[in-house]
Amino acid sequence: MGAVKRAIAATICALVAGILLASTIGALDASNTAASPAPLRFTIWNQPATQLGSARALQPIPQGFVGASIDYCQITNYMRGPGAGRVLANLVHALAPAGTLLRIGGEGPEQPCPLHARHPVAPEIHAVQRLLAVLPARVMLGVDLRAHQLKLVRHDVTELVRAIDPRPPHARIAAFELGNEPDLTPRYGPSVPEDKVGPYFSSYLRYYSRVAAAVRKAAKNPHMAVAGPSLGRAGLPWITGPYSHNFLRFVNGSAHPKYLTFHRYALFGVGDPCPHAGCPSMPNLLEETASRGLAAQLTPFVDQVPAGRTLRIDEMNSITGGGTNGISNTMASALWALDATFELAKAGARGVNFHTFPTANYALFSKPSGHPWLVHPEYYGLLMFDRAAPARSRLLKVTPPHPTPGQPNVKAWATHGADGRTRVLVINKDIVAHRLLLDGGGLPANGSASLQLLVAQPGGGGSLCPTGYFNTGMCATGGVTLAGSSFGPQDPRRPLGDATTTGLLPPPASQCAPPLPRACRIAVHGSGIGITVPAASALLLIVH
Repeated sequence: MGAVKRAIAATICALVAGILLASTIGALDASNTAASPAPLRFTIWNQPATQLGSARALQPIPQGFVGASIDYCQITNYMRGPGAGRVLANLVHALAPAGTLLRIGGEGPEQPCPLHARHPVAPEIHAVQRLLAVLPARVMLGVDLRAHQLKLVRHDVTELVRAIDPRPPHARIAAFELGNEPDLTPRYGPSVPEDKVGPYFSSYLRYYSRVAAAVRKAAKNPHMAVAGPSLGRAGLPWITGPYSHNFLRFVNGSAHPKYLTFHRYALFGVGDPCPHAGCPSMPNLLEETASRGLAAQLTPFVDQVPAGRTLRIDEMNSITGGGTNGISNTMASALWALDATFELAKAGARGVNFHTFPTANYALFSKPSGHPWLVHPEYYGLLMFDRAAPARSRLLKVTPPHPTPGQPNVKAWATHGADGRTRVLVINKDIVAHRLLLDGGGLPANGSASLQLLVAQPGGGGSLCPTGYFNTGMCATGGVTLAGSSFGPQDPRRPLGDATTTGLLPPPASQCAPPLPRACRIAVHGSGIGITVPAASALLLIVH
């Protein structure tokens, strides 16, 4: 085929697939002025992004930025059956291959799992031990304060250290986290008026310091790191408003916590009926308040973290109470998770752990009895984050930084990696495709970019899918592809997810499928990159 014929064929394919490739804004407008509005323009600057709400330069993305958060009892549930440890290890490790940090917490080990009538927690510890035998990860281990027994704390820590990493300096144990949402524990006043919060926080702080000393003594390591306060109450009244000074009291306390941990959920699944700005609905999850707004609440605390300490969101997900069917288990959750993780990085958080358990609507992956493992849409979004913002990459300044009211719900993020490559991620949370122009000094004058698309098959959700969303794939609960690859195919008996027997995503397809160009590459010129991003999708450009 001659050069002219090839050019004509490529143009026809691009138009049919809905992808517009152009080297200049003039070319974009000349071919599409009558058919569509002017493209959305995003400028990629050749300078680092600054922290959300301040002029502070952001540090590079650390190793192990994204991880999973699994409760002790749920580790045992995930680990049931032959080969379960290897599949779970593959799924957890892929979230941050450069350095996985797994948080194991929740109701335990002080409170035994429902299947066990009493202590000790040997089944849970054994499951953790078997998992870490095949998972190259560091762990943050929870010590629940509900039992309020130092003897029990010492016993559990001794057993965990002996099983996981018995030799000092216990490099595989990142920290012991003391308390799981202690602000919701009756002992510390979850229902007292705000003006009575002070005494309850003081009581908690005293006991936290005692538990930290007990942990270090039991571990026979005076330098064992501890984490907290892992607060879960909306508004964090212990450390906000008139009690904002309490955060520094905690940071500077005698326990000297290394990890300063928070729990964050975008929406409330219980006691908040729709319509309401915070109620569990798909449009609410896709709003800026669920991503940028979620991250902005952390900025007062980020600025108070001393050097050598780490602020980490060690439990988060879309909707409280295990999530909401038809929202938390859909493609919408994948786009939310991808965007919210970037927003938390821009806010200055040094890591996030997404909460998961097999029966949750917001599960990253599940293990139905007698069936293959299932991978859910949100997990794909987190995999794409690692590709868009690999360890040691830096966020670049992008304008506009977020959509304004009345504008299309499209965002762009950019990073410059340690490998010298620039990556641009576009997230389209709208139910229509949008044309874009990417330009600016952060893009090279000449070169090419490879493309990876995160998209789901149309359909899913049934009557739960909002009007207009069905044909976009936003409500899909399976059939998700990342760079043309999927854990699938979907199990028709279990449509809520993509089945896997290995926990490994196949490598990208050698040939891209529509709507991307067949070669998976586009040209990069000084005048910009023009492209159309499908509805309910995310598109990653890796500039070479």
